[in-house]
Amino acid sequence: MDIASSTTRLDVEKHAEIARKMIDEESLVVDSKNNAAVVIGEIDGCMIPVVTAKESLNGHDDQRKNKNHEWKEARLALARAQGAVEPIYAATLGSVNDAGAKLANVVKSAGECEKTKIHCLGDGAPWIADQVEMLFGNKATFLLDFFHVSDYLALAATCCSPNKPRDWMHKQQELLKNNMSLKVLQNIQDHLQICESKEDCPAAKCISYLSKRTHQLDYQGALNAGLPIGSGEIESGHRSVIQARLKIPGAWWNIDNAENMLALRTIRANGLWDKYWAAIQPYSGLQAYG
Repeated sequence: MDIASSTTRLDVEKHAEIARKMIDEESLVVDSKNNAAVVIGEIDGCMIPVVTAKESLNGHDDQRKNKNHEWKEARLALARAQGAVEPIYAATLGSVNDAGAKLANVVKSAGECEKTKIHCLGDGAPWIADQVEMLFGNKATFLLDFFHVSDYLALAATCCSPNKPRDWMHKQQELLKNNMSLKVLQNIQDHLQICESKEDCPAAKCISYLSKRTHQLDYQGALNAGLPIGSGEIESGHRSVIQARLKIPGAWWNIDNAENMLALRTIRANGLWDKYWAAIQPYSGLQAYG
């Protein structure tokens, strides 16, 4: 029997709406692990396409044309115990505080206890480090993503060492891995003293970026503890959890539907599909999709 695509779409939207309700009510969560010594947490945002209604001036405007197309940040959080393979995900289109609450939830599910150390990573967006500090205090450390730092170093290398930019960048990376960030800053500052275009110089942007975040550069400590120094895991999560469904060509999402779909996507990513389907049985008229 053939099923109309519109019927499938409506069924999926209904599943997504219920999935979001279950997550909000904490009736469908990953079973918490026990007493992890270290939990790794990451949080970041990516943009997805959404459509909102314009305010009607006369109440009779053509609603098909009366829409705004824009981009909104979907924030993804993940956590896993050190040594675990699969992370636990949560996502939201809400505020940075909503995103922080999602991070706290997945860290708890990954095994946080009173003695757990939390190792968080992220790019230079201030809200990420602020949320980590507010949520976890001294239990957590925050490490600036090494590859974002390397992007700044690569740009600085084009003017600090135009003849051998890669060699220069690699030297600075090694210094950073040995917690010699002040030496890196000094190397860049030495160049700025002789630079003719300080305002437009990529080295100036690099030193500004790093000098504000020297307390987030303990790469040596992370490496010695066998912990990641890059946030590639959250970038991968963006692609597989969010973008693979909510950023398909031509799709523009109603905000409520997008939020619901984020809930459904994280349920599947967390391996909760069977558990979800068992819980959904009281709801009639819904079909299961693999």
